[in-house]
This record gives sequence, C-alpha cells and structure tokens, in this order.
Amino acid sequence: MEAPTAGTVRDPLSPGARGLPITFIQAKESIMLNNAIARSRQLRKNNEGGFTLIELLIVITVLGILAAIVVFGVGTFRQDATDTAKATSCKTVSTAAEAWNAKNGNYPATVQALVTAKYLKSLPDGMTTTTPIDGTTGLATGCTV
Repeated sequence: MEAPTAGTVRDPLSPGARGLPITFIQAKESIMLNNAIARSRQLRKNNEGGFTLIELLIVITVLGILAAIVVFGVGTFRQDATDTAKATSCKTVSTAAEAWNAKNGNYPATVQALVTAKYLKSLPDGMTTTTPIDGTTGLATGCTV
C-alpha cells in the first residue's frame, strides 16, 4: 500500500491502517463469511418444509376456481335430475290413468282417485291429491309426456 501523500486521505478501515497484518484480517473475514454461509444454509435447511405466501395464494386461488366450477356444474345436474324425476312422475300417472280408462271407459278426475283405487302406490312427488287429470289425454296438469 502506498504511503499517503499531501492532499490524499487514508482509508481508516483498510487493513494496513488498523495495524493488523493483511493475512490475519483476510483469515478473520473468511471465517466470518464461512460462518454466515453456514448459518444461512442451516436456516434454509430448517425451513424447507414450509410454503411461501405466494405458493399458498396460488393454491387457494386454484382451489377456489375448481370449487366454483363444481358448484355450477352440480347445479346443472341437479336441475336435470329434477326435470327427469318430474317427467317420470308424469309418465307414471299417465300410465295409471290409461289403466283406469281401459277399465272404466273414462279418465279419473284427480290423482287422488288413482291412489285410492290402488293404481298408484303413493302420491308422486310434486303432485297433490287435488292435481287434476285431463279427461281427454289422461295427463296430469303440468305434464307434457
């Protein structure tokens, strides 16, 4: 290192300015750096089992999107199932009304008459005892089958 000349400023932190040999300073700094690296690796090793906040947010967002798809999909299937159940009930009442017509020559006035005469075991879902049956087609009100 050059000796300071007039008009220059010495660096008080340089190894020569502290009066210590350069090899001692370099060795000490090397040990401190190695210790810091070892601590950093140990911390990283201990924290490998966790997730970052960004990773958690991404997973929660994807799960929310999938849940929304399932909810709307199930709603559609539920409506289809309800429509099919109604069509089945209407077909059952229509078949019972046709059997009544074959025996009596006319259609019953209500669904309750079919239940009372044992053409139906029970009242179909969505129909009441006063649900009328059309006297010309044998279909219960609201049915198109």
